[in-house]
Amino acid sequence: MLFVAHATVQVMCRSVRRARPRFHAGTLLRGAAAACEPGTGQTRGALAHGPPPASAPSRPRALVASIALVALSAGPARAGCDAAALRFERLGPQLWLLRAHAAESTPANGGFTSNLVLARDGARTWLVGSGPTPAFGARVACAVRERFGVAVTDVIDPWPHPELVMGNAAFDGARLWAAAPVAEAMRTQCARCVARLRERIGVAGDGLDERAVRVPAALPQDAPGRGTIGPWRWQVVARGTDAPATLLRHAPSNVALAHGLLWVGAAPDLRDASLASMREATRTLRRAARRDGVARWVGEQGPPGDVGDLERQQRYWHALQRALDAAIAAGRDDAARPVALPGLARGDVARHALNWQRGWREREQRWLDAQRARDGRGADGAAGVPAPRAPESRGEPTRR
Repeated sequence: MLFVAHATVQVMCRSVRRARPRFHAGTLLRGAAAACEPGTGQTRGALAHGPPPASAPSRPRALVASIALVALSAGPARAGCDAAALRFERLGPQLWLLRAHAAESTPANGGFTSNLVLARDGARTWLVGSGPTPAFGARVACAVRERFGVAVTDVIDPWPHPELVMGNAAFDGARLWAAAPVAEAMRTQCARCVARLRERIGVAGDGLDERAVRVPAALPQDAPGRGTIGPWRWQVVARGTDAPATLLRHAPSNVALAHGLLWVGAAPDLRDASLASMREATRTLRRAARRDGVARWVGEQGPPGDVGDLERQQRYWHALQRALDAAIAAGRDDAARPVALPGLARGDVARHALNWQRGWREREQRWLDAQRARDGRGADGAAGVPAPRAPESRGEPTRR
């Protein structure tokens, strides 16, 4: 028994010596470390040569108690990553989804509001998106190592959304990729987005600043705006602003990723986009589904979807544009009071209200330009400009 106790405390002493460079626990650590040093009642003398003298009856107990407390203090630094909190949902052969919170970024969710996707392809491990912060990216990197025993070798940023790309700094050993327009948008916009993201996520964004921005290299192109890399086929899809998106198709499983273009199970988001461009973008997704036979889709948020989700989103855009045009033509001037649309769930109300306000500005300007054109004036009020027809909502494409 004496030998076992001696060996146990020796191990604990070694833990204290290793922990000492990393922690400054004050009296507790110094006391435990001193107890482990020669000449201070170290364990070898205390346990190998009998009980301590009567003048120090509590030294071994104090030593063990101190070391135990230090071990508890050192525990978090020595523990592995919180891999259990990140679930890898299988999407197909060598393809997994890390599903994000289907919500706005808050301190509670730490900004993890954009789905991430992991793919393994031979010796390479691909991550689509890197998360909202370098700290979160480090969690993902650690979870991949614990779950699969490999490191992430390549990261693709699908669009310049901070919640999706600010984790890049955690992957210094990986190759970072983005379509050239996406990389350029990140170069010019990410520094400004950092402050807004930090405000939204509170303490989860502590330490997040411009130094965390990592701009990827441009994806190799087979043709303008499209190409192939590893297991991915990709093409750039416009969103109507300087925040383009990338449609990615995982060729081995024929699963498509549409970050910034598709929201499964919820109303889509018109932020940083135009209504006309998002309608056209959704048509692009539907054409890709027919051309490539893609049946399974991953969006910005939500579970994996199917072509029915593409059609539901297209119907939403169509109904939104039609309702906006009708309200503006009727002379309404209250953009803050959205018209309810059929099929919206209770959780969609807030996002739909924001979509209405953004869409109102766009459609109202088009309507005003058309009115000026009818009167023979240009958008700047100059006369003599041919008058085009007023904007109309295009009919919904035939479902196939």
